[in-house]
Amino acid sequence: MKLDTVRFSGKHTLELDPDGVIRHYETFESYVAKSAHLGQMVINAVKEEEIKRPTKILSIPRGSLIPTDIVSRMLGLTGDNVISMGLSFYTNETKNKVPRIGQLPAPQLVEDEVILVVDEVADSTDTLVEVDRILTPLGARAVYYGVVIDKLMPGTNRPQFAVATTDIPSRWVVFPNEAFESYGKTALPPM
Repeated sequence: MKLDTVRFSGKHTLELDPDGVIRHYETFESYVAKSAHLGQMVINAVKEEEIKRPTKILSIPRGSLIPTDIVSRMLGLTGDNVISMGLSFYTNETKNKVPRIGQLPAPQLVEDEVILVVDEVADSTDTLVEVDRILTPLGARAVYYGVVIDKLMPGTNRPQFAVATTDIPSRWVVFPNEAFESYGKTALPPM
């Protein structure tokens, strides 16, 4: 994807790419709107006493940085209430059997906290299971999951909050910030 393919405004689209695959493209405008909707869903659930009020938000970089920022601000949480877990099952569009794990939250940041895990997309329960496997021994009081787009197959364990679902779970969702990856591959020499 080239930098000039970044979609800034308008509604998300389905497009047939040169490789013959139809992909779901989010624009910055649709991504931000869906992230704000996710925040409102969580606020409504807290007001209705369906969940405890989150005291921390766990971001799974890189994909969830934009929604995490928006949702944390909507919940009135400051930067010190945002924690991170570097976890990825993907290399480009290829899913790995085991996750690559980077940074983990310090135990004192998780113990007895109500954590809202924010991610851009749920396409399997692997991330949810892995996050639970890591957070539960650290003593989180409660863990809730929110995603911008849910691609899970019917009947699987779903996140508590999902703004949108795809009509075809195997369809790849392209978020607007992903266009910058190809730019980064050519802007600097390889490391």
